[in-house]
Amino acid sequence: MCFPDGTGIAPPGGRTRGSEENQMACPYLEEVVMVFCRAYPVRKMVPRDRITSASRCLGEDFQSCPLFRELMDRRVLAEQEAAASPRGPAAGEEGAV
Repeated sequence: MCFPDGTGIAPPGGRTRGSEENQMACPYLEEVVMVFCRAYPVRKMVPRDRITSASRCLGEDFQSCPLFRELMDRRVLAEQEAAASPRGPAAGEEGAV
């Protein structure tokens, strides 16, 4: 294969000048869809194709995940505390400090 500069060597980045169909990408470049669990304390990206079909994350069984359950328990507790806490008068209303 001969590139526009007349050599058999691709320019840095593996791209050639010209139309989109004449451009090349690095043969080792691969596009992968990544996923992560928002309930986990550390955001660890996992390739979607590496998660097995038996994973509870991808099925209806996600509600049995300990991380999901803990997150939901914390959410319910926070909502209960917010509902039970007395709210003082809003700023600008009578009795506001």
